[in-house]
Amino acid sequence: MANPFLVNTETVGPNVTNSSVSNISVMLMSTISIPTTTTTVIISPSTIEYAYGSVAGLTIVMAGVLYMNQCKTSPRFKHKKGKTENSEQKLTRTRKWREMLNPASCAEGSFCFGSLILVTLFLKYFVYTAVDRVFSTFIRSYSIDQLHFSNDDASYLNTLYWIFYAVGRFVGFVSARWISVKILLVIESVCLVGVSVGLFTVGTYSQTALWVLTGMSGFFIGPIFPSGIAWGDLHIELTGLAITWVLLGSSFGGLAFLKLGGHAYDHFGGIAFVYMVMILAIVVFCVDIMLTILSMAKKRITRQTYNVEPHDKQLQS
Repeated sequence: MANPFLVNTETVGPNVTNSSVSNISVMLMSTISIPTTTTTVIISPSTIEYAYGSVAGLTIVMAGVLYMNQCKTSPRFKHKKGKTENSEQKLTRTRKWREMLNPASCAEGSFCFGSLILVTLFLKYFVYTAVDRVFSTFIRSYSIDQLHFSNDDASYLNTLYWIFYAVGRFVGFVSARWISVKILLVIESVCLVGVSVGLFTVGTYSQTALWVLTGMSGFFIGPIFPSGIAWGDLHIELTGLAITWVLLGSSFGGLAFLKLGGHAYDHFGGIAFVYMVMILAIVVFCVDIMLTILSMAKKRITRQTYNVEPHDKQLQS
């Protein structure tokens, strides 16, 4: 979608000139001559803001519909104006806020286990979103700079990533019906590490390999987000606090590594992209191992456990 709005350039050199340069050279032969080295001339500037503005506008419209529905259906907005709370109601509301912000409320009273799960989920979504943003943001530039893709092919490569990203999420959703979420987490992270190693080796010189590895990356990165949510829901109650904690980790990871990734790419070139993807994939795998250990240690920490088979969340003493 954004490709038509990118900057349009033309190469000018000894054998390739644009009309404006030729006319000036004829008129002022003694002072201006045809360039002897190849240069790039901007034919039309980038108008990329229109592409992003369109998406932002659609997002605002959809969000507005949801907010209006919330205002229409929420009991809070149905209360009459001027209605005041008594002291007992205020105290009850304050207690509810304290309980909501307490990690123990997510883990049936176990502050220790609830805190461990929330911190680990925060770390998981921090690094997961980092590898997601780094790959989806820099794969186009990497393919052009490292493997000399054309601009159009690079855009198609990025589109391929998002297609397989969606396919991976759908397959992960279906697979969770028969495969334990604990196993899915490990499968996804192990495969992601394998793909990153392939990118580090054959993906640095083979265009065909990069096409294949990009699709595989999207396929295995896509389902990680919902799989992590499903894993958390099997071990704690995903209250507003838990979801907020997860989304904070995700947003911080995306912001931090877009800035860090851009700085590294500018200073070290395309190889920085490969190293970042591989390191982040390994960290995702390590965090999933931590989640698995926490799952195994739940009974020891809380003296109770869940049967974490798919769609079977029964409390066992």
